[in-house]
Amino acid sequence: MSALLMAVGSVLAQGAGAPADAGAAVSAGEAVAFWVLGVVRTGRRAGMVFARNAVHSALWLAMTMLSLGALYMVQQAPFLGFVQIIVYTAR
Repeated sequence: MSALLMAVGSVLAQGAGAPADAGAAVSAGEAVAFWVLGVVRTGRRAGMVFARNAVHSALWLAMTMLSLGALYMVQQAPFLGFVQIIVYTAR
């Protein structure tokens, strides 16, 4: 998990000078982070659905929301990322 956060942080640091318009090309780091977080998020969703214990299902849901918040931050929307984590994960 910490390696994933370090990778997201490095992608954010590299993409800080990128243009913010909608027609801008996606950097390689953003694309890699998108696909990695997408696979991780899909696995966590499956864990949430197939968990037999309700507490385990809730923990998988929280992990899914954390990865979604990280995905927002990679896409240079830190406010949405923090709102996702604070509102939906910290409930």
